[in-house]
Amino acid sequence: MPITPVPDTPHGSGTGFDGPRSAIDLWSPEALTDPFPHYAALRELGPAVWLDRYEVVVLPRFAEVRAALADWKRFSSAAGVGLDPKTNAEIPPGVLGIDPPEHTAARHGLTRELSPGRVAAEQERLGRIAADVVAPLLAGEKLDVVTDIAAPYVSAVIGELAGLPAEVTDGLAPLAARAFNLFGPAGEVQRDGLIAFEQLVGQAIASAAGPEEIERTATYMFPGVDTTVAAVATTLYLFARHPEQWTLLRNDPSLIPAAGAEALRLHSPVRHFTRLTTEPVVVGDSFLPVGTRVLILYGSANRDERRFPDPARFDITRLAHQHLAYGHGVHRCVGANLAQREIDTLLEVLVPRVRAIQLHNEPAWSSNLTIHGLSSLTVSAARA
Repeated sequence: MPITPVPDTPHGSGTGFDGPRSAIDLWSPEALTDPFPHYAALRELGPAVWLDRYEVVVLPRFAEVRAALADWKRFSSAAGVGLDPKTNAEIPPGVLGIDPPEHTAARHGLTRELSPGRVAAEQERLGRIAADVVAPLLAGEKLDVVTDIAAPYVSAVIGELAGLPAEVTDGLAPLAARAFNLFGPAGEVQRDGLIAFEQLVGQAIASAAGPEEIERTATYMFPGVDTTVAAVATTLYLFARHPEQWTLLRNDPSLIPAAGAEALRLHSPVRHFTRLTTEPVVVGDSFLPVGTRVLILYGSANRDERRFPDPARFDITRLAHQHLAYGHGVHRCVGANLAQREIDTLLEVLVPRVRAIQLHNEPAWSSNLTIHGLSSLTVSAARA
């Protein structure tokens, strides 16, 4: 077992982490735009690694990340899921920062509303929105995958499903992206994320039909927008970068769900959240005392060589459906069904109409403290 409780032994009576350490800075400019070499180095060091600069234990491997996410009692979200304790204490907890039974109750309505059956019933509406967004691409225009395709598509879907006015949805994606910075290390950018989060909450309060609808509206607006924007944009990028995979998908559209899952595995939108240990545990051979802040590295876990052979390869025939991009356990993303349907629907619109997705520049990657994704990439479409 990758994670075990600590028996009442001398080993369990320690007061500090006793595993490997690293000076890697996961929030340096280089690591933010290309985190994967740093992830690989951490995975090589061990299943749990102390980051000297931030005084946090990071879990970089698949098995330990999955086990920690499943064990919400010992790896708790109730003390916040960001890196900065001060910010964790300042923000309203929402569904991200509470555990059962409060968490179960808070998610209840959205869990039903975003169930596979309910989301499938929205297929026609999502298809219409997707077709409207990509119409200029099919007409021969060069478009930016983030600002011209992913952001307006996801924002329009959220706007219709949540009943948000256009004046809110038009600026939703960039505001949500800023807000995600609040989960990173303390600093100017992180504090700006808190300001953006407060603006989002204010918009949710103003847009909600009544007090009982505020939590639902806020959850639609955040954290479900920018994560899906990142996923949609990187999916298109991967198919433009790997035209043989697009040809494979056109020849067998039944691979669309697997293709979306593989894109999420390879470029997981959420870099990390954190948990706090509520009792001493052993991860691998390393002891974690009570109150250890643990950094869950989703993007690293999804490229773990121990779980995914040749993990940096984009392969839409891979059985990648068990990726951790949506999380795992009780805190698995409540909007996962909708996000996956948005990705699949866009591919369903494009596959019969587009022979190839063509790149016109090299990708620019976001330096967001929490979201991994593109900031800009221009593409065009060769019509089928």
